[in-house]
Amino acid sequence: MMHCLQDAQTRAHPNEPRHTARLHQEARAELMRCLSRRVEYEGHPRPLRVAYREGEWRMAFDIELGQRGVAVRVNVPRRAAWSACTGAPLARRAEILQFVAACVQRRHAPHSVWVITDDTITFLPAEAA
Repeated sequence: MMHCLQDAQTRAHPNEPRHTARLHQEARAELMRCLSRRVEYEGHPRPLRVAYREGEWRMAFDIELGQRGVAVRVNVPRRAAWSACTGAPLARRAEILQFVAACVQRRHAPHSVWVITDDTITFLPAEAA
């Protein structure tokens, strides 16, 4: 005989084990996605491109160090061309660019502030911002 509470829960949520398993699987996939992403640099001795990697997925952006009065500038595709240029959905653009900005700041411009515009991530000296 089932406990009345257990029976009531089963009737209210007949697919709960499958639903819970699906949610667990989605959460695990999201965690693995976040843990697999990284930023790499191409070019030596000064990087010419910064590449965002997420698993096997990769997109690269041109980078300029110490030019035109800014500490660093990363050129990125405009919103209108984002999906076509990167293969990433537009809904993920802000998340990806913020991750790239934080990584570039840590390595190349630790004492700067960054601003993301439609076509660049610009790192300004803290006193200029």
